[in-house]
Amino acid sequence: MFFFIAAFIIVVFVLIFIVYFSLNNHAKTPIQNVYSTPTATNILPTVEPSILPPVITTVPTLPNNQGLDLNSREIQDSIGEIQKIYPALPYSDDYTSSTGVDVSILIPGKDFQDSSWTLTVNVSGINYNTSPDQSDYNQMKSSFIEAANKIFTWINNQRADPKKIIYQWGDKKYIQDQATAWLSK
Repeated sequence: MFFFIAAFIIVVFVLIFIVYFSLNNHAKTPIQNVYSTPTATNILPTVEPSILPPVITTVPTLPNNQGLDLNSREIQDSIGEIQKIYPALPYSDDYTSSTGVDVSILIPGKDFQDSSWTLTVNVSGINYNTSPDQSDYNQMKSSFIEAANKIFTWINNQRADPKKIIYQWGDKKYIQDQATAWLSK
């Protein structure tokens, strides 16, 4: 019995010795062999509003204001591009922007889109009630533009053209107005 206990203690010490030296040797690994995982903010280019896809502010209508012109090129293009991304929806991403704002992006699935010709995109974490005279205005604007760029890049990666899609930014008018203003400037 003494032999088995002694053998067990020796095996435990050998295992501790192996683990200690393997961890100690790993700690001496030169820094140049350690690679960081890229984050979304360092692999996406910085985008100025002037090179983002144009914002469609008026929807084509039939003569005498008889409703939407669903056969117009703009609406048909938007429908076609949105259909390309349906298989990848819903899309969501939570991240910290380069300005330090915690941002959440959600593009609902096909069944939760308001129409077939608009793409509903929710970007939360942004203060849309800010104005140019407030201290957080530039931070919020930059954070939103970064999120929009991330969305446009994702859409492009789905082999759809983000420039042909009609977007509905959020579900409240003040959000839609501020998002449109930031993307138009």
